[in-house]
Amino acid sequence: PSLKGITSTNDDPDACAFCSSPLVVDAETKAYGAAVICCGKRICLDCNDPDRTFIGPGRAKRCSFCGIPAIIGDKGRLGALKKHAKKGAAWGQHMLGYCYRKGEFVSQSDYYEAKRWYEKAAKQGHPGAILSLGMLYLEGRGGCSTDLSKARELAEMVMSLYPLLANRCICLLCMVAERLDSTEAKSILLPLAE
Repeated sequence: PSLKGITSTNDDPDACAFCSSPLVVDAETKAYGAAVICCGKRICLDCNDPDRTFIGPGRAKRCSFCGIPAIIGDKGRLGALKKHAKKGAAWGQHMLGYCYRKGEFVSQSDYYEAKRWYEKAAKQGHPGAILSLGMLYLEGRGGCSTDLSKARELAEMVMSLYPLLANRCICLLCMVAERLDSTEAKSILLPLAE
């Protein structure tokens, strides 16, 4: 299945909007492509070059996809994400949740607000939001009580639906396994080795 809530200029939403290469998880950064904040287009890490993504001179640069002027500064980026999130764009909801969780573009982390946006995106099937909810359950943050079985369930669901994200799912499952006794941990980790 395709990654819901993520758009592209080509016919394959799992591919870079510029070069059509498959979007894969980078082993070093763990990034799954890159999103352009103004419109949510996904591009591969090789194409993630501001001179290519935004065209035009200096501050007049515009997005190559939607034509919106490049968003400058944390306040502008946060405003753009809120606009897309409130309109129901799953990618925007997920990214806004991430900003609140990590304290990016906002004054401080707010796990409750992060959870609220992750849940909205997860209801639309956004795999990153589902995994992020799993992390909140693992950590017991944002009003989620620590629930290892829920974190495991969410990671396994994403892994079965979106094989390209298996590395991210395995990371979450390993973190769950670290907190369990050895018998329970083996029940999680042995199937991953097969």
